[in-house]
Amino acid sequence: MLQVHKIKKGVYSFESEDQLNKVLFLDNKIWMSKKEIAKLFNRKKSDVSSIISQIFMESEYDIYDHVLQNYNSALEKEVKYCSLDIILSIGYRFKAFEETKFIITGNRILKEHNNKWKLSAFKKSIKSFSKIIKNLQLV
Repeated sequence: MLQVHKIKKGVYSFESEDQLNKVLFLDNKIWMSKKEIAKLFNRKKSDVSSIISQIFMESEYDIYDHVLQNYNSALEKEVKYCSLDIILSIGYRFKAFEETKFIITGNRILKEHNNKWKLSAFKKSIKSFSKIIKNLQLV
C-alpha cells in the first residue's frame, strides 16, 4: 500500500513496504532528482543520467519543459529535477514496470489531494467574500 507524506511545502515522500522516495510536487506534476530516480529504479545515478541524455538527444521531450533546476541550500548546489514524463520514460527503458506503477499511483494521489485542497480553499474564499458582501449591505 502506497502512503504519501508531506515533508514540507511542495515536498512529499512516497512510501511502500520496500520503497521510499522524495518528490517535488509543483504545478500539479511530480518532479524527482536523478538521485531519487536512481533509487526508485535501483540503478546507478550514471545509468539514469545516460538515459536522460538519450531522451533529450532523441528529442523525445524538450529539456526546457521537463527539467527544473532548484538551489538546495543544505547541499549548497543546484539540483536538477526531472518531470513525471521523463521518470516514466526512464522506467519504460529500464523495463521497471512495478516502480513505474508506484510513481504513477503516487502522482494520482497527490493530484487528488491537490484538487481537494484547491476546492477547500475556494470554498473558504467564497465564505469570506459572502461575509464582505453582507457587511457592505449593512453599511
